[in-house]
Amino acid sequence: MRRVIGTVERPPGPRLVASVALVAALAGALAGCSPSVSEAAASSGGASVETGWHAHPHASHGPGLHFYALGDTGYPGRKREDVARLLADEARMERPGFVMLLGDNFYPEGVESATDRRFVTDFEELYRGEELQVPFYAVLGGHDHRGRVEAQLEYAATGGRWRMPARYYEFTHAVSPACLVQFLVLDTEPLHQGGTVEDPQVRWLEQQLATAGAHWKIVAGHHPIASASGHGGSPRVRSLLEPLFDRYGVDLYLAAYEHNLQLLRTPRGLVHGISGAGSSARPVGTPEAAIYAKGEPGFADVFVTEEVIEVEFVTVGSEERLYYQVARSP
Repeated sequence: MRRVIGTVERPPGPRLVASVALVAALAGALAGCSPSVSEAAASSGGASVETGWHAHPHASHGPGLHFYALGDTGYPGRKREDVARLLADEARMERPGFVMLLGDNFYPEGVESATDRRFVTDFEELYRGEELQVPFYAVLGGHDHRGRVEAQLEYAATGGRWRMPARYYEFTHAVSPACLVQFLVLDTEPLHQGGTVEDPQVRWLEQQLATAGAHWKIVAGHHPIASASGHGGSPRVRSLLEPLFDRYGVDLYLAAYEHNLQLLRTPRGLVHGISGAGSSARPVGTPEAAIYAKGEPGFADVFVTEEVIEVEFVTVGSEERLYYQVARSP
């Protein structure tokens, strides 16, 4: 049985800032801003509805685009094996269209060639079940840059599930003939280390966002732009990306880097998920700063329809499912 925790409805238009009080029994004293609205929705006058936290047992989503997102998967050990097993268990109940790996795919340093044994041990064998024989769209993280990043592109070129055609790239999936979801995958490490607005990647991102005709826009990178945990987000990445996210109506930004699970709302209203607990877990320093925060191994389960993006967090050893919903009214 699904239970609605809180709902906020707002009039049409670009991002508006509003406050949302959610029930403390499940998520603490949570607050947020208005939901993200894509450029297409704003121009068509569609109102937006934010449906806050819900709790429910696992249930099939029905028609739509379903994918998993997890990052910082490179540490070998029991936690990583537990997450991989949970991923497979969930996929057996409802197979995803694909999986996103949000960076730091290999620790402590990246791979050096497409024949590196870690592609077998840290990827092929780790996610080996039939239920996970789907594309894995990979993001580069800081530890990947300590190796030879071209090796991950070269491995993608050999065929198979590993997808990384370039350091930053775009792909699309159709929810229905009338609903296209655009995914923009970034290499945030160079931006974190000293990127500027003239960086070719930043200009590429703006061009992609400015010309997109997609119903939903989802961006993925390794570094968060905000965080309730130790790293606190990357100020430089935030300064470069957030204005573009705001200007072009990005609906969701997915990142890792922090070894925990979080959902935040920036002051400008961006929905920001952090899923960096793929092989280790750290406590969240200031959980009250997030809508959701948990220092447990796990991943994000994302479901997209024409009307809604739903972000659910799945953790090892817990039967509880909490999901957050950003929806559009007709």
